[in-house]
Amino acid sequence: MRISSIIEVVEGELKNSPSISFVYKIKTHINKVHEGDLFIAKNEEDIPIAIKKGAFGIIYDFEIDIIDKEIAWIQVANINYAISKLIRFKLSNQDLKAFYCNKITFELLTLFVKYNDEKIKLISNNLDDEIELMESIENFDTIICQDKEILNNIYPNNKNFNHTQYAVKNLVEHSLFETTFSCGKNYFSRLKLPSLYINHFLEVYAFLNNEVDTNRLKKLRSFKPLFIDKYFKMIEYGNSDKFILSQIDESIAVFEINHLKNKYKYAKTYIFSKKTSKIDKSMVDYFVNTLHDMKELLVNIKFNAIYVVGFSQEEIEHFITKNNTKSLL
Repeated sequence: MRISSIIEVVEGELKNSPSISFVYKIKTHINKVHEGDLFIAKNEEDIPIAIKKGAFGIIYDFEIDIIDKEIAWIQVANINYAISKLIRFKLSNQDLKAFYCNKITFELLTLFVKYNDEKIKLISNNLDDEIELMESIENFDTIICQDKEILNNIYPNNKNFNHTQYAVKNLVEHSLFETTFSCGKNYFSRLKLPSLYINHFLEVYAFLNNEVDTNRLKKLRSFKPLFIDKYFKMIEYGNSDKFILSQIDESIAVFEINHLKNKYKYAKTYIFSKKTSKIDKSMVDYFVNTLHDMKELLVNIKFNAIYVVGFSQEEIEHFITKNNTKSLL
């Protein structure tokens, strides 16, 4: 790609008169830079490394001295805007199908879509990670993103993925986390899937032409329980009457909390949330700063289910692993 074209696309300013006039590829991660690449720099300290690795150009949005006049130095007003403009330029000549979807659908798609052998590309919310993926997109591919605004910025001709409501029959809820049901001619037995996400699953199932490995639902992170014993130690799935659910996204948390309270009415359930969250206070039993604060409160509470807003499952797993030698009850 010619330097002059890049400057026009990102609405940047060439700060010197370089001896080169083109670059081969665009990189946002310093460890992936090779000779001939254009490096998009968010940190000043990465620039000397990129130059040493052979970068032909640097895009940046801060003040810095030019240390190599042979390569192109392109200053922009906003680096994230420049990234989205470059991606939009790369996609503008492609005939694509593009969809935005909700976060649960996106998570399900990540379980079933294989990047290497499908013409479906999943676009994350971090465009820094997607520059290289753009190189592999071809005509008639499908791109899917969970952020409508991001998708509008890079490929405005897009549609809503979530638009179908499926008729579910013969629903059996074996537990909060396992269901059997039928839809049309399809029968699904004992899926590791909560009933609140059945429609999300069916949308993905239909989109992928019924070709999914339902065993992969075991890896679904949303509304996935961590079973614990009385010593606050993780144990195998289903081997306890105590479990913890968690959710970072507050909008999804509201959805899941309502489902939990509706389906688990007769159990002792408590809702914890980070004090910094903006979730409706009426939904929360305890606000805490840390998971340690939560554990201190649980010492004096008899419970079956704990739902935690604002902490990821990974954070809770790590906390439990570190603290599994002390008795909770």
